Amino acid sequence: MVEQGLPHNIVNRVVQDARGYLWLATADGLVRFDSVSFQRFAVPNRPAASVGNVRDLTLAPDGALLFIPASGGVWSVRDGVVSQHPITSAFSEQTLLELFVEPSGAIWVSSAPAELTRWDKGAVQRFGSAEGFVRRGNRVSFASDGAGRTWIAAGEYLRVFDRGKPVASQPVPEGGVSGAVVAPARSGGVWLSCTDRLLKWENGRFTVMCRDPEWPARRSGADTLFEDRQGNLWIGSRRHGIFLYSGGKVTSLDFEPRTVLSIVEDREGNIWAGSTTDGLARFRPQTYTQLDSASGLTETMSSSVCEDDSGTLWVANRSGGLVRCRDGRSEKVVTNTRVDRYATRVAPDRHGFIWAAADYGLFRFPLGHPEETRPAEPSLTSVQILFASRAGDLWVVSGEGLGFFRDGVYQPVSPLVGAISTRYNAVAEDSRGGIWIAANQMKSAEAEVHVWEYANGRLTERISPQDWTAGPILSMRIDAQDRVWIGTAVGLMMKDRDRLVRLSTADGLPDDLIAEQQADDNGRVWFASRRGFFEVSEEALLDVANRRAAKVLPTLFGADDGLRGATGLAVGQPRSWKGRDGRLWFTTHRGVVGIDPQVYVPGGSPPPVFFESATLDGRVEPLVGDSLRVAPQTRRISFRCAVLNYSAPEQIHVRHRLEGYDLDWVDADGERAITYTGLPPGSYRLRVIAANQAGVWNETGATLAVVVAAAWWQTYWFVAAAILLVAALVAWVARTIAVRKIRRRLEVLEREHALERERARIARNLHDELGGSLTQIGLLAERVKRHAGAELSAPLSQLAWRTRSLAGDLESIVWTISPQNNSWDRLASFAAQFARRFFKDTPIRCTVEGVESVTARPLGPDEQHEVLAVLKEALNNALKHSKASNVTLSMRLTDEEFLLRVADDGIGFDPAAKEHAERNGLSNMRTRGETVGGLTTVASEPGKGTTVSMRVPLSPRPSSLSQK
Repeated sequence: MVEQGLPHNIVNRVVQDARGYLWLATADGLVRFDSVSFQRFAVPNRPAASVGNVRDLTLAPDGALLFIPASGGVWSVRDGVVSQHPITSAFSEQTLLELFVEPSGAIWVSSAPAELTRWDKGAVQRFGSAEGFVRRGNRVSFASDGAGRTWIAAGEYLRVFDRGKPVASQPVPEGGVSGAVVAPARSGGVWLSCTDRLLKWENGRFTVMCRDPEWPARRSGADTLFEDRQGNLWIGSRRHGIFLYSGGKVTSLDFEPRTVLSIVEDREGNIWAGSTTDGLARFRPQTYTQLDSASGLTETMSSSVCEDDSGTLWVANRSGGLVRCRDGRSEKVVTNTRVDRYATRVAPDRHGFIWAAADYGLFRFPLGHPEETRPAEPSLTSVQILFASRAGDLWVVSGEGLGFFRDGVYQPVSPLVGAISTRYNAVAEDSRGGIWIAANQMKSAEAEVHVWEYANGRLTERISPQDWTAGPILSMRIDAQDRVWIGTAVGLMMKDRDRLVRLSTADGLPDDLIAEQQADDNGRVWFASRRGFFEVSEEALLDVANRRAAKVLPTLFGADDGLRGATGLAVGQPRSWKGRDGRLWFTTHRGVVGIDPQVYVPGGSPPPVFFESATLDGRVEPLVGDSLRVAPQTRRISFRCAVLNYSAPEQIHVRHRLEGYDLDWVDADGERAITYTGLPPGSYRLRVIAANQAGVWNETGATLAVVVAAAWWQTYWFVAAAILLVAALVAWVARTIAVRKIRRRLEVLEREHALERERARIARNLHDELGGSLTQIGLLAERVKRHAGAELSAPLSQLAWRTRSLAGDLESIVWTISPQNNSWDRLASFAAQFARRFFKDTPIRCTVEGVESVTARPLGPDEQHEVLAVLKEALNNALKHSKASNVTLSMRLTDEEFLLRVADDGIGFDPAAKEHAERNGLSNMRTRGETVGGLTTVASEPGKGTTVSMRVPLSPRPSSLSQK
């Protein structure tokens, strides 16, 4: 154990305290063991090296631990604090050796050379040679009986004290005592080991329980006795390890350390032994059966096991032949056939026959009559699987393929077509009597997995290679609801109807290789794997498979149970069997192992949980009470927890939650260390709960109040002041920015107003001056025309028309640049008037629609200009080219866009034709639409008229002023 952290491999005493810790008195100090790690406890004000050998250790009724270090005195440990006990003042130069506390609290100390001291609340009694105390032997042993009396033995010394007074009539066994060692009996009596016999004091007399030569004390020297909860007496010897007295028999446990100094049983039923060479050792009661060469079989490894209807166990022991086991006895079955030389498979059928496969051949005989063994017909070789169905058929996988015997007649089954080779892996039966067959089929260089169901003489494929990604099948089991459980090398597969789910170590399984599986009568499933055996409830498997739970909590059995190297075999069938009494049998590399599930009923006490220490930025802080205060600016906080489970510490499940920080429980598996970094100041509550290997949770667990102090800049008043300061700064910045924005906006508005005033002045001037001049020119042309001759009449008429046209264009320009016309409703009204005037005195009838639906919404000058330009171009094209009778102008304004449409019923044209596509008028209209972010389209077909549509979005566009 030194390699695992134990300071020294000499362990003088082992004690379990009230909380559940194991304490060890070692040759290199006092040690506490929490099932995972060892922690040394030093004597205050003395170097750890000076403590040296702790000679003895005991537990007082009030929960304190008392120990004797080589450095002197008697010391106590309470709540992790070491202090000197007042009894120390009763000694001067004596060498203290052994320690014992009566149920009343009185303390006995043995010292060298030969003295006993009893201390009771300051009152001291001494017993030396004058009082008859003689120390002969290695150690002084103490025991309390049911009457509260103290028994003390030392070699040939045996005395009984009642509250410090020697009992008047000392009990002395017939024949005297030699090499006396005493220990309490659970019945209220006392065990007494002498050199030549074992005695028990009960009901006022001694009874001899065992004598020499069965009693090993004469040759081995008993040094310590301990009775466990089952009434077994454990004997630690000086020269030959540990002996067990049970049922009137003494058995040597072949414990390698020859000198055993202390034996104790913990609350979980584990037996712990302290020795002189190997430190601390643990024993578990062997509750399984193992059939191997040590139990009488020729070979340790057997390849097949089964049980018939009479309860007889049959084993194919390879070169040991066929073996039957009943009532604890094993015997080889003589058949005068090949199975006597090498038996590979064995299975019973439903008709009272035992079938056995040899190296070459399959044989059967009636139950109880192996002399009537006969070979099967036809002769089948290399038998790998024997499976008896409930209907009475015996299914066989052999070198000849797959088939079954029905009423003694063999019927081959060939489910595979086109296979280079086929290897059948497993056979199982569902509740309807369907036979499921798993196989690996080689096609070309690839291996494919197939699973079929054979029912009513037909094979139906249930799992195809396209559905399977888990590799070769090793085992198969079908539960009562016809879910198929398939063991592979990469986990456990479940087929439930058309769904395939894989469970692996990521889901809590101890191993991915599932060699074999059997369900017991308690709703749990047992698996054979590389790591030994483990079991888990079928309900837990379904919860994980259906994603109702994250992980299963299995119970693992292996090296710690004495089954080191007992891994399941992965070839052939039957490799496991469920007996009529519920016991499960598995073939392994260490022999056939029988497990009684009733012994391993899950449960037991939940493990105690404690906080041991805290580490703050690398500095270890002791935990005093149930709270911890953390200094400001502590970056990393780690907590060390103890989860006391000595049966399977590696299978512990731990969860923790820091209330006020963690939103939910954190699953830490078996990790005992909890770390948080950058924890904000505040008050928290850390809770830790744990479960044992059977999944029984300690829901109370351990709780620690954690207060992380705040630095001055993390206090509420500082944060509030900082918030106010930041708010004021933000307000000032926001106000400054807002003022600047308002000023810039006012400047923009002033420029816009100046521009509008200038536009209004230009419009007035154009209207009053240029408009008036054009009107006068027109009137003058008309007056001259009336007095001119015929040769001047036509030019003057054209001049008058041109003047009126220019006046109309000027009116449009004046209307456009006038600021009061910057709205969509005014644009619509102007467009309607313009269109009607445009077609006045022409053969085309103009209709205007939708003017009243256009509301007074702001209109930019760019949009205004481009819309009127497109309108004029469309109207002009209709007048010049369409030869139309009717032109319709429609307008519509929505929340998103303005729509202008000019449609005529003229001759139309092909817009894609080259002569039309290259016209500037059409391309100009499209460009004008794009200029304002809109779209202008021309739809026309020969003979079907023309429609010009313009869509202008109403999203605001930055003005030319704001962009400057």
